[in-house]
Amino acid sequence: MNYNNLRFLLNKRPKGMPEDDCWALNSEIISDLHNGEVLIKTEYLSIDPYMRGKMNDGLSYTPPLKIGEVMVG
Repeated sequence: MNYNNLRFLLNKRPKGMPEDDCWALNSEIISDLHNGEVLIKTEYLSIDPYMRGKMNDGLSYTPPLKIGEVMVG
């Protein structure tokens, strides 16, 4: 069975306040799960200040995301 996984990717680094084009919604097909894997449906997301720091390309307490990487929370 195939599953459609929607994910937000960092599309560009914001200058000032982030705008909609800083992210790209991406669809990924996940095929059959392997032995020991589970599929979890996300129902709620938390938007935290930590995420904004990950979007910057500078020194921080956490490494920055690369352009095209999945937005983490």
